[in-house]
Amino acid sequence: MDWDISQVLLAISATCILLDACFKSDVLTCIAYALAAFAFVLMTPVALMWKFPLVFAYLAVIISLHFVFWKTTLQPWLHSKFAPQMYAERAERVIGGTGELVMIEGRRMVRVDDELWPCSGCREVSPGSRIMVLRVNGGVAECSPIGEP
Repeated sequence: MDWDISQVLLAISATCILLDACFKSDVLTCIAYALAAFAFVLMTPVALMWKFPLVFAYLAVIISLHFVFWKTTLQPWLHSKFAPQMYAERAERVIGGTGELVMIEGRRMVRVDDELWPCSGCREVSPGSRIMVLRVNGGVAECSPIGEP
C-alpha cells in the first residue's frame, strides 16, 4: 500500500493523540492537531493561496471540537475509569494513607509517599511512629495513631 504525505501525517497525528491520552500534558495533542490540520489542507482541492488560511480554519475547528468533546466529556471519563489516582489532587491522594511522624525544626510532620505534610493531632505519639492521615485542611494533615500489631 502506498501512503501519501497526508495519510502519514494523519497516522502520526493519531499516534500522538493516543500517546498523549496517557499523560497529563497537552503538548502531543497540540502537535497532533497541527499535523491533522495540515493533512486536511493537503487533501482539500483548493488553490495554493487559500491553503494557508485554510490551515487556521481547520485548526480552529479541531481545537473547538477538542474542548467540546475531549476536555469536557471523554478525558474526565477516561481518567475516572483508568487512572483515578493519577489525576487526583495531592491532598486527596494522601487522605487514608499511612506515614511516619517526624520532627523537622521543631514541627511535627507526617511523611507519606516521600511527601512531608504538617501534622495536627497525634500529640501523644512519638516521632518515628506510624500514623494515618484522616483529612487535609489548609495544607495541614489531621492524623491519628495506628495501633501496633
